[in-house]
Amino acid sequence: MLVGREQERQRLDELLQGLRRGRGGVLALIGEAGIGKTTLLRYAAERATGARVLTARGIESESELPFSGLFDLVRPLLDRIDRLPDAQGRALAAALAVGEPVAAERFAVAVATLSLLAAGADDAPIVAVVDDAQWLDASSLEAILFAARRLDAEAVLLLLAARSDLPGLAGIEQLELTGLEERAARVLVARGGVPVATPVAEALVRASRGNPLALVELSRLVDRGTAERQGAARGSAAPGSGARARFRPQGPRSDRAGSRGPARGRGQRLR
Repeated sequence: MLVGREQERQRLDELLQGLRRGRGGVLALIGEAGIGKTTLLRYAAERATGARVLTARGIESESELPFSGLFDLVRPLLDRIDRLPDAQGRALAAALAVGEPVAAERFAVAVATLSLLAAGADDAPIVAVVDDAQWLDASSLEAILFAARRLDAEAVLLLLAARSDLPGLAGIEQLELTGLEERAARVLVARGGVPVATPVAEALVRASRGNPLALVELSRLVDRGTAERQGAARGSAAPGSGARARFRPQGPRSDRAGSRGPARGRGQRLR
């Protein structure tokens, strides 16, 4: 269950309500790793009643593969390419390697992306969710952001999550995530199933700066440390304690504390 983030959830709920009335939109969630962007994306996807959810995730190792991210996002809609104007359809099909090779002109691909999302929304509203957008290939990001700025008249809501260095967000609503408030952070620690004294919980909140993933990881380290001390008191170290003693936390490397984000490249109808 999502802890805190009342304002962020309210904004997502407003956008989803607008989508049900036929109004599209776009929102970029910006913040450091582990701050809760993926959790909020999942929150929105789960509440997208009656909408079709399209998902994609940037992958650092694929960031040099043109249109790889766009392919993942629109793959469930590829059977609708023939509904697009001929020039757009041919350009997009070539860019995504599902049609005859032609010179995939960037503008034609971008316009075709918008047209394909609009065509897909003819049957049901669409929520397009893109996680780790900072690792999308440049071609995909360009086409997706082009479409994002022109969704007002379409029943399509685009939600992006990215680190703070994502380029090209001019004209797109952004919501910057910071650390959880102290009360919410302490609730998260308590829900982690690790019993810690109040002073320890307060120290964890300060050390993590309210970053949810850091809170979870630090709480686990405290739990492991307690087990090691108890093992030492009995005259034997806890299993694996030597390796843990050498462990030094390097900070959050993921944005998925206690939750799995949307699977990449899948379309689904949520009811």
